[in-house]
Amino acid sequence: MIYPNETLCDLPNEKPPIQPKKENSYLNILKSWCETSTSHGLPNLARNESRILRIAWAIATLASWSYSFYLVISCILAFFNYKTITNTRQVYEAPSFFPAVDVCNLYPYPDLDMTKDPEIYIHDRIRSADKQLYYVLIDIESSYNDSALYDSGFKIEDLIKSCKFNGKACDYSDFYRYHNWYHGNCYRFNGGLNSNETTIPLKNSSKAGWRNGLQLELYAGIDLSLTYRTGFRIVIHNQSEEIFPEEDGINVPAKTETNIGIYRTFIKRLSSPYNELNEKSPNNEIIQIILKEFNRTKYSQKFCQKICLQKYIYEKCKCMDLSLPPLTKQINKNLTGCLETDFDCRDEAEIEFFNSNLVDKCNSFCPLECTETIFSTEISSTSFPTEWYLENFIRKIEAQENNSNASDESSMLLVNIFYNDLIYTIIEESPEVTPEFLLGQIGGYLGLFIGISVLSCMENVELVILFILHYYEKRKTNKQKAIK
Repeated sequence: MIYPNETLCDLPNEKPPIQPKKENSYLNILKSWCETSTSHGLPNLARNESRILRIAWAIATLASWSYSFYLVISCILAFFNYKTITNTRQVYEAPSFFPAVDVCNLYPYPDLDMTKDPEIYIHDRIRSADKQLYYVLIDIESSYNDSALYDSGFKIEDLIKSCKFNGKACDYSDFYRYHNWYHGNCYRFNGGLNSNETTIPLKNSSKAGWRNGLQLELYAGIDLSLTYRTGFRIVIHNQSEEIFPEEDGINVPAKTETNIGIYRTFIKRLSSPYNELNEKSPNNEIIQIILKEFNRTKYSQKFCQKICLQKYIYEKCKCMDLSLPPLTKQINKNLTGCLETDFDCRDEAEIEFFNSNLVDKCNSFCPLECTETIFSTEISSTSFPTEWYLENFIRKIEAQENNSNASDESSMLLVNIFYNDLIYTIIEESPEVTPEFLLGQIGGYLGLFIGISVLSCMENVELVILFILHYYEKRKTNKQKAIK
């Protein structure tokens, strides 16, 4: 309906303004990705139009990212430093395996002639006796085989007069005999072998205290008037451990009853790369000699060091020190012991070895054991025997040996070896930074400072895929334009 005086006019043909199409460029893809990112800081930096706010967010984001990556790199470096921490705990065990006990006479051979130079012997008794003993042992060790060495040494029935374990009698078949350079015949109780070298079960101890361990009545011998000491060498050790009675163990004097209370400590060390422990390295010359020469199943640092010294003495003097482990298989099958004419060379080689960097070089070939069992001791003693007991003991010895001169109380002793406590200590190394701890630390730092999680990493994959798709789309468009 048209009203009067109303005129029609054409309305302008207005159209909405055409917005320029945003180019799908790499920059726009990156901006869009930042706006939707779950990482802290990036969305605020991308969508803010204010330059001041952008600068503020850029500084905050850059600081957070920088510090978080500093902490992450510190964690990674700490992991590759391979530092360890030591954990200690105590465990009660009943029954407990009883250790091996080695019994050696301080005087190696009953018929040893120590009177070659009595004036020097009396003037400096201890020093000359050790030196003269070494000369005599050289002759014995280089001339005798193992059977002859056994015959020339003390028999077990001469040394051990009575034996009890856990209050019950034990006999000579429970002892395994071996020969030692300094002490002659030594006898091992509870070493896993009997007198016939047959494997036997290890013995256990169910209670602590001197009544529940090993009790030995020992007799050093009666014809020892020219010795400067009388007694026994007692070595308490783990069955798998390589021991050297001349260095390990304790001296138990005659005319005493000695109580040796023991405590156990187990040590577990981490191997390479946390420590320089590699007991079977194919590149370690000394360890390879041990494996091939002696067929050892249990590594010993002390044994390795002695092999190292023996090897050096051979290289300098072309002979082997008879007090050290032999090297006849791997080095020279015709290798003989150093005789009296070689003593000067051997002594000089030993002094040179210990007074130079050769010791450090040897230690690099001989790392610590990965596992170790230590028996610490607590010793007490009292006088032994009484006159009454001595009279009965003399009658017993005279009846057994038909020896009317067995009346020297200075050669008698009693030793009790037992657990003071059935609680043992475990000292164990563990990595200061484990792989699990490293991942946890990295995730914690990234989440705290920049809000990144494992799934956030998929956003990076998404960005790469978007770039790749954009590249191929742009390439396809350019080809179509070229065809037109």
